[in-house]
Amino acid sequence: MPADDVSLLLFSASAATVLGHNFPFYMQFNGGKGTATVIGVLLALDWRFGLIGFALLVVVALVTDFLVFGVLMLYVTLIALALWTEGYWPIVIAIILFVLAVWKHVENFQRIKEGSEKRVLAVLKKK
Repeated sequence: MPADDVSLLLFSASAATVLGHNFPFYMQFNGGKGTATVIGVLLALDWRFGLIGFALLVVVALVTDFLVFGVLMLYVTLIALALWTEGYWPIVIAIILFVLAVWKHVENFQRIKEGSEKRVLAVLKKK
């Protein structure tokens, strides 16, 4: 099987995993936002990118004090991994997943704009 086909297969399976998490049929298609799933996908596709993505999630979330920006870095890491692989379909799939993540986090962006989004450090100080 050519490398392009393998890349397409891996990224398609990854997208299916994220979509299955975000839109489970047994929950009336109302699931999560895919954060933990994308960490798992990155670790499964290439553990180095998985570790980089997780590190970026933590660092960006702490620096910006908003988790949503760290989450978006996971998807940027997925796009970087797609650029690293052969073929253009992985890039297309990764960009679609990024757009989906932005859409799933619109409420978070609204709360940031309104000033009501929970801050990372405030949550950490509580515990």
